[in-house]
Amino acid sequence: MVDKLFLSYLFIFLLCHGLMTGQSLPWNALNGHDVIAALRLNPATQLHPDLTSAIHIGSIQTDYSNNFGYFVGKSFAGLPFHFQEITVPELQFKKYGINPAIGLERDVRGYEMKMNETDLSRLYFSTSMVFNGPAYFRKLKKGYAVGLLTGFEVRGGINDYPPILSYGPYRHYRPGDRISVPEWNALAMAYFNIGLHLSREIDLDDRSRLSAGLNLRYLGGMFHMSLENKEPIRDYIFNEDGDVVLSNLRLDYSYTHSDGNSPFSPVVKGNGIGGDAGIYYSRQLSTGLLSFVRGGLSLTGLGRLWYGQSLRNGYFDINEQTTLSFGKWDTLTGLDQLVDSFKTVVGRRPANIYAENRGKAVHLPGDLHFTLSTGFRSYGRIHYYFSIPVARWSPDAMQIGMVPELTFDKINVLVPFSYNQWTGFRLGAGLNLDFLTFGTDDVRSFFKRDRLQSGSLYFGVNLRTKAQSVKKKAVF
Repeated sequence: MVDKLFLSYLFIFLLCHGLMTGQSLPWNALNGHDVIAALRLNPATQLHPDLTSAIHIGSIQTDYSNNFGYFVGKSFAGLPFHFQEITVPELQFKKYGINPAIGLERDVRGYEMKMNETDLSRLYFSTSMVFNGPAYFRKLKKGYAVGLLTGFEVRGGINDYPPILSYGPYRHYRPGDRISVPEWNALAMAYFNIGLHLSREIDLDDRSRLSAGLNLRYLGGMFHMSLENKEPIRDYIFNEDGDVVLSNLRLDYSYTHSDGNSPFSPVVKGNGIGGDAGIYYSRQLSTGLLSFVRGGLSLTGLGRLWYGQSLRNGYFDINEQTTLSFGKWDTLTGLDQLVDSFKTVVGRRPANIYAENRGKAVHLPGDLHFTLSTGFRSYGRIHYYFSIPVARWSPDAMQIGMVPELTFDKINVLVPFSYNQWTGFRLGAGLNLDFLTFGTDDVRSFFKRDRLQSGSLYFGVNLRTKAQSVKKKAVF
C-alpha cells in the first residue's frame, strides 16, 4: 500500500515542482572557466593565474533519471517548460474495488508519464534543479582568495526500491499471491543557501602549487520529505478488491507540514549549516607534449538542517496482520490526511505501534569527488572525474567520466564521456564562450526520444577580470 501511495506523491512533487540522472557529470566545472561552478565542486580549485576576480550572474542546472516510467516522444530540453502539464495517470487510485495497479490502458498524450511494465533489475529515480548565483570571487595577497556564494536547490530520489513492487510485476499480482519486500528509502528536499568561500594557494617549488579551500553556508530549509522501510516485510499478501495484508512493517517518515489556509505559514521552515572542503595540487611539466598535471579531492554537499514544529516525523510499526485498502485513499488532499488516515487503520490492531513528534535535525547527503587534468600545450586538455555518494541513503549515483577539451582563442569545446551508475554510458557536449557556459553530459537531452527517461542541461553566465601581467608559477 505505502509504495503506491508514496510514489504518487513523490512523482507529482518532484516532477511538477521542477525536480537530478543520479547527478549529472560536472563537465562545466572541470576546467575552471566557470569560476563559481569550479569552486562549488572543489573549493581549493586553482584557477587561471591571471584571474583576479569573478562575478557569477547566475546558472541553472537540471538533471533527471528515472526507470520507473518514461515520457513518450519527448525531449528533456522541453520538459522544464511543461512542468504543470506532467501527470502520472497510471498511479491514480480506483474506487469500487478495481485493482489500482492495472492503470489506464490508452495511448499516452502530452507530458504524461507511462509506467514501465517490465520487471527491471535496476530501479532508480533521482532528479534535481540547482540555481546558483549571484556570487562573487576575488583573489587577495599571499595566495588567499575569498568569495560570496548564493543558491537554491531542489532534489530528491528513491534508493534501493524493490523490483517486485515496480509497475510491471505489481499489476499482475492476483488475490492470494504473497511476496516479501526488502528495505528501501526515498528522499526529497528543497533549500536555499548563502555562503562564504575561503582558500589559499602555496608555492611548493618553482613548478608545484598546493591549495586548500572551504565553502561554509547557511541553509534555509523550505521542504523535506523522507520515507524509509527500515526492515524487510516478511508477508505482503494480496487480497480481494486491491487490498493488501501486511504481517509486519517498520516505516519511518518525516515531512514538512504547513497550514495552507494560513497566511502566516513560514516559507523557511528550517535553519542549518553546510559546507564543502577540498585540497588541490598542480605541477608544471617540461615534457615535449604535456604542459601540466593537476587534480584534487573534495567533499561537497554536507550539511545539517534543524526543523522546528513545521516538521512531522514518526513511525508505524505493524506487528500483526493488518489489511490496507487502496480505495480508502482515493481522494487524498495532502500528506497530513495520508498520515492521519494510515494511523487510524494501523491503530485498529492492539499490537501495532504508532508514534509521532514535531521537529527534527536532518542531514544532507554528501559526495566525494576526485578530479585530474592534464594539459597538452596550447591544444587542449583532458579531464578525468570520479564521484561517489558518502551516505548509503543518498539518491545520487556513482559515476566516472573523461572530458576531452579543445582550446581556441575565444571558445573552448568540451566533449564529456561518462558512465553513471543509474543511466549507463553517456556522450555530451559543452561550450565555454567569453562569459557563457552551456551544454549537457547527454546530447540526447536535445532530441525527442521514444522513451524519455533521463537528461541534463546546464547554462551559466560568469564575468571574469584578469590582470594585465602576472608571473605564472604554473601553466593553466
